[in-house]
Amino acid sequence: MSNEFKEFCVEKGIQMQYTVAYNPELNGVAERMNRTLLDCARTMILHCKTLGKEFWGEAVLTAVHLINRSPTSCLSVTPYEMWHGKRPNVSYFRVFGAVAYAHVPQQIRKKLDAKGRKLIMVGYSPSGYRLWDEENNRVVEGRNVVFDEAFNNSNECENQNLDTEVELEIQGQPQEEIEHTEITEQRGSNDEGGHRTRTRQIKKPQRLNDYVTDFEEEEDDALFALQIQSEEDVPTNFEELETRNDRTLWEQAVHEELKSLEENQTWEIVDKPKEGKLIDTKWVFTKKNINGAEIYKARLVARGFLQSGLEDADIYSPVARLETLRILLSIAVQRDYFICQMDVKSAFLYGEIKELVHLTPPAGIKVDSCKVLKLKKSLYGLRKSPKYWYEKFNKSITDYGFIRSVNDYCLFSKDNLYILLYVDDLLIFSTDLVQIDKLKRFLCVHFKMKDLGYNHLKYLGISINKNGNDLYINQSEYLKSVLKRFNMLDCRSVDTPMDTNFKMQENYNINPALENLCRSCIGSLMYATLGSRPDLASSVYYLSRFQDKPSDDLWVALKRILRYIKGSLNVKLKYSKSESSSPLIGFADADFARDFDRKSTSGYVFKVFGNTVTWKSKKQSVVALSTTEAEYISLCEATVQALWLKKILFDLGIDCVSVTIFEDNQSTIKSAYNPEQKRLKHMDVKYNFVKQEIEKKTINVVFVETKNQLADILTKPLGKVLFSSFVKRLGLI
Repeated sequence: MSNEFKEFCVEKGIQMQYTVAYNPELNGVAERMNRTLLDCARTMILHCKTLGKEFWGEAVLTAVHLINRSPTSCLSVTPYEMWHGKRPNVSYFRVFGAVAYAHVPQQIRKKLDAKGRKLIMVGYSPSGYRLWDEENNRVVEGRNVVFDEAFNNSNECENQNLDTEVELEIQGQPQEEIEHTEITEQRGSNDEGGHRTRTRQIKKPQRLNDYVTDFEEEEDDALFALQIQSEEDVPTNFEELETRNDRTLWEQAVHEELKSLEENQTWEIVDKPKEGKLIDTKWVFTKKNINGAEIYKARLVARGFLQSGLEDADIYSPVARLETLRILLSIAVQRDYFICQMDVKSAFLYGEIKELVHLTPPAGIKVDSCKVLKLKKSLYGLRKSPKYWYEKFNKSITDYGFIRSVNDYCLFSKDNLYILLYVDDLLIFSTDLVQIDKLKRFLCVHFKMKDLGYNHLKYLGISINKNGNDLYINQSEYLKSVLKRFNMLDCRSVDTPMDTNFKMQENYNINPALENLCRSCIGSLMYATLGSRPDLASSVYYLSRFQDKPSDDLWVALKRILRYIKGSLNVKLKYSKSESSSPLIGFADADFARDFDRKSTSGYVFKVFGNTVTWKSKKQSVVALSTTEAEYISLCEATVQALWLKKILFDLGIDCVSVTIFEDNQSTIKSAYNPEQKRLKHMDVKYNFVKQEIEKKTINVVFVETKNQLADILTKPLGKVLFSSFVKRLGLI
């Protein structure tokens, strides 16, 4: 007996008593329990048509699980309740060997794969069911499962007339606890000799009334629906509304969507055309949390991929760049701007459609079978709907006097008033509340708008909060949902997203089963990296290079990033006022030949008024022959970004004459300023570009020590001390 088990016994007050050798009769209680378990296991296996005797181990474990949660005459409660101090939940009990349809999580299935697979129930696990996978010849665990308990189980005795009295033995139960039975006698007129048939019904004892012991099939379906609802939380189609507890709320959302479509005169009912393809529609349901309130939304979406004749059409629609958003936020802190958010309701419905489109009437609309819907306005899901909506908004806002930026087509300015548009979400910046209110009234006249207020905003899943003179942006809620999605919400945290010496090997074992999981995780982390977490950039971008070749090592590395996120879940990017005379500065760095293909990694960071607004970590497209070349390529990429930042700042009324870029490689700086540099003659394009911008005094390259090179965090994994130092200097708190 191990020391750990001895300590456990002492803690629980368990005394170990040993029997006399060679006296099995002293083990009577244990032997009787072994017989009970064996009888239960034998019965389950014989009752099941699909499982053989080789599953005796699973049957015994199932019997133990059930007996521990069943009443017994020697205790006033169940063994489970005696041990845990609470009554067991037996609502999940199912027939051993029943067919089980297990839900396949979206992380491990492709778009058109089945959402469930057929298995066989062989027991219970601490958090779900043990299921036999015949195809792969192994036992798996599942939580979201619906059962067909009548299928593949013997039920010959259900309707069989017995000529003998049915006896039911309740072992170990006192006779006085069994209620009187009801015995009915029938003499059939056709029975030869007046054969008597007895049926005995035995009711359960009163002490079992507190326990649920039988279920209806509808209850199983409802339980499964609730399990799916708890995971995905929204209906997947219109028909599913009938089975949901929150049906009324979703039906109200559907009614509001149909009302918007009707008010906007989106379609007209016409006869079904003899030629031309009809486009189907689908209801898409979502939930939004706005200022602590849960909003139910239903959207009618056309299946636009069925549209034909648009293969060569221009369907591009611009959206605001996240760099532009952060630049505006930094300037807003510097200039004490008010920030207001507005949302356009059913934005795509305002677009003027230019093609002839007929829709099949969707669920929820009663139309004659010979009628269809002819679109007059654009609809969500059509390939050109985003373009039509943007054209409508652009025309309306420019008619009001705004000028569209040529550097970001979703940035509009008028005097000291700025608008940033991302599809149907608007942010308004200005120091003049009167002008903001006037703009709001104009927008409400032309579109159906929702005012989301000031200061505490949520834009593209990014929380924007103002506290005094400081402003904070974070994605804590989003990252928490990512941890929950990948079952890492209760994981142990670490201090850095990647180990200092970590490097993917050139030859490793690919595991195709992890492909969807790794891709999904990388995509989820990528959005956080783009939004407000530059500390994740290096590790996420590095691992993204291997998503087409998933492996166990890749998944372990991704889980380490999730563990780092767990410990830094509430980290925010802080924006404060700055007294610096330089509105724009940058840092450029490179890590030489770290990959097994010997390509280097570039990284740069730019700050506007001392606040981090843009960052990048990228594998270089060519093999650099030296550290100087790698650094020079990174400097070139930073220079390109600096030119774009200058133009955006000019659109916002800030004229930045020269941008200082800090570089920690002296040889690179000398090469940039020395017109006679011969070692980089094979890099003539990049060399001449950077040299030209230096001569024009657009940029100024300045040396900085490596310990102060902020872009170093974007090129390779760092140790805990240096990593934490750079995180703080990026403005993450």
